Order: sequence, then C-alpha cells, then structure tokens
Amino acid sequence: MEAILSYSLHDKVCQWSVGCIVVLIFNSLEEMNTSRGTKMTESHIVYNKFKWAIKSGDKDQLIAASDSTLLSAKKKLKGLILIARYNKPELISTMIARGCLINKDYKNGKTPLQVAAQYGSLAVLNALLNEGESLIFFHFKIILQKIGAEVDLKNGSGQTALHIASKEGRLDVVKTLTRNGASILAADAKGNTPFHLAVSKRQDEVLDYFLNINCNCLEVKNNAAQTALHLSILYENTHALIALCLRGEIIRK
Repeated sequence: MEAILSYSLHDKVCQWSVGCIVVLIFNSLEEMNTSRGTKMTESHIVYNKFKWAIKSGDKDQLIAASDSTLLSAKKKLKGLILIARYNKPELISTMIARGCLINKDYKNGKTPLQVAAQYGSLAVLNALLNEGESLIFFHFKIILQKIGAEVDLKNGSGQTALHIASKEGRLDVVKTLTRNGASILAADAKGNTPFHLAVSKRQDEVLDYFLNINCNCLEVKNNAAQTALHLSILYENTHALIALCLRGEIIRK
C-alpha cells in the first residue's frame, strides 16, 4: 500500500514538474512573439512613413525615416525606385547620400531610370541622366558619386529604359532617352528592339517618332526572325503596316 501511494505521489510530482516546464516554455515563446511583433509593427510604421515621405515630397520626414535604425538597409535602398515612381527629383540627392546607387537594379531587375521610364516620370528621368559629379556631405563623410544613369543598362529581361518607355507609349520619355544616346538597336532577351515593341504594343506615336528620326531598324529581326513589318501583321497594327509599307519595307520569308 505504501509503495502504491509513494508511486502515485511521485507520478503526480513528475506531472506537476512537466506542467510547470510547459507553462514556462509557453510564456517564454509568447514573450518572444510579442517582442518580435512589436518590433515588426514599429518597423512597418517607419517604412510606411518612409514611403509616404517620398510620395508627398517631404524631405525632412524622409531624412528622419531613413536615419531610423528600424528601417532595414534593404528597404532603404528602394528609395530611388519610389522616387522614380512618384516623380520626386528633389529627393534624389537625399537617398544617394544614404547609400542608394543610381545604376543598381532594385525592383524585379529594374533600375531607377527604367522605373522612371515606365511611369513617365520625366523630371526624375532628366535628373538621373544629368551628367556631372556631386559632393554630398552626410554624417561627416564625403561621398563622391557621378550623377549620371547608364542609359542603356538592361534589366533581367534584357530591356533598357527605352524598351520600357516604347512599350508603355511614353513619347516624351522616348524623346529624352534618344537625345541622351539611348540605342534604338538595343535588343532584349527575345531579340526585340524598342522599335519592335512600339509596333507590337500599338504605340503609334512612338513608332512615328522612330521613323521620323530615320530609325534604321526596319530590317532588324528578332530571335523569331521577325521584322517590325511581320509584327504589324501578326498584331493587326494597321497604322504600323501602312507606315512601314510607305517606307518601302520588304517582307523576307
């Protein structure tokens, strides 16, 4: 009888001990999750302030958010992409001073210049293409960086800013890029030039501009051996078909 009671007491003590340990572990995990959640929430708030500062053009708020230890370096580097999207050229130097690089591909392989071309942010485009050197003083350090985006830098699909502007129909951007030396002959991963994309995406104003500046892409073929005229027929682009035929383009089988 005593042995049975002793065993029962021992068993209860063991169960109680295990229960205490489980409770302690649970409480510890809960505290960790709460702490992590608070930190993530604070980081999210700072990042939202960072994005809003760029969108609204608030330089002081941008500086405060950028210098916060809660803003990760990875998110901070997206600053130029957001500036390009919202067309805020006055904020470019602020982000360059904080480590953002003009010719780096930040978003889906796109550079800030390519994002500016996509959204038609002409002011940012001109600022990024501006040649020269800028001395920026920040935290007692001197950063010497050339303010000049590489106009023909390609993204993950092999497309330049001119490819992107052409397919989006951003005529003003196309004009600015070509005046700054962008190549109309640059081919993407599929062998398409900006001229090909203007035809396939039915961007007639861009196509007419290319033709008016004596674009020599008429007989250039993509990887599928298609010229711009082939694409005008394939995509039923009547305007392009007539314009190219008037230029004397010949279909080569």
